Amino acid sequence: ILYSYQVIAEDPENDTLLYELIEFPSGMDINEDGLITWTPIEGQLSSGEIILMVSDNGEDGALPFTQTLDNVKSQFPLWIQNGKKIFSFTLNNVGFVINQDGSGLKTISGIKPQDISFNSDQTLALFIGSDDDIYLAYLNEDKSTIRITQNVNNEWYSDPQFIDNDSKILYAQRKHPSNNNIGYINIYYMDLDGKNVSKISNAINEEKFIMPRMSPTGDKIIYLFKNVGLYEIDYPAEERGQLVSTSGGDSIIPELSPFFRNIRWASDGNKAILWEKKFNSTYNLYLYEKDKTPKLRLFQAGARYATWNGNEEIIFKYESSSGMYRKNINTVSTDDPELLHDAPWVQLQPRQ
Repeated sequence: ILYSYQVIAEDPENDTLLYELIEFPSGMDINEDGLITWTPIEGQLSSGEIILMVSDNGEDGALPFTQTLDNVKSQFPLWIQNGKKIFSFTLNNVGFVINQDGSGLKTISGIKPQDISFNSDQTLALFIGSDDDIYLAYLNEDKSTIRITQNVNNEWYSDPQFIDNDSKILYAQRKHPSNNNIGYINIYYMDLDGKNVSKISNAINEEKFIMPRMSPTGDKIIYLFKNVGLYEIDYPAEERGQLVSTSGGDSIIPELSPFFRNIRWASDGNKAILWEKKFNSTYNLYLYEKDKTPKLRLFQAGARYATWNGNEEIIFKYESSSGMYRKNINTVSTDDPELLHDAPWVQLQPRQ
């Protein structure tokens, strides 16, 4: 497994910086741009202090830091809690949480998630288990994972999200009025203990409203009307909302993606990024802007796995390359994105 770490250093006079490893494990290297690379021995716990020297031909600065690596079979790691911790899915449990320096590994036991959503300070997480019920996990406290729901008659839950200052849960659920496994899917909210359930939408017959995402400002819900397109609801005034389309009148079908959630709001609540899968192998990124007409536009062809870096920049996987790329929202779809990190696959997000 190749380990890499990009050193961030700035010089106030914009002099060229030189990077040198002073104390480091065998096989570790650093290039002229400050990228540390190292391939540890599989299954062997490796830890220790690394001393890095950064100089500008005039002044030197030693930067010590500690990293601990272990063969924990992690999947899709995520920076949480302002870069102080990392959450990662694992093969056989909910996941684990570890401090930024590799210490304090905490395994969160329980059923394997299909996806995950965090509260505002990222100390709690909601997820759908393999049994299609909603669970609550404690990321800092030593408390057991709680099963909030228990579906019957295959009336499955999906897409839980903390809303209303983390006091309630937004989610979608399938219902079968005729007990025939056909039914419809509506959008609901409830308290964190599963009580006081309220229905938001009014899907009927075999309509399915899935992937609901409430804006950080709490005034909009965008969701996928399955096989129809992306819809927006003025919350709490509307129950169904309006179809959102591009300037050419095209509707968009966001792809349902495990582990990495599709449809992501910017923190200002005015924009969201999403991707659609076309022709079984092609992906396109679309930008939703609630105050624009049209509200949906092609942002980048051939891209997916998008997330926000602030409110003006988007990071994404570019399908024609092995790397992750970045692009400002004020550009047009034909503008080339900027390479951020060249890797076969990374779940890449800014560490704040």
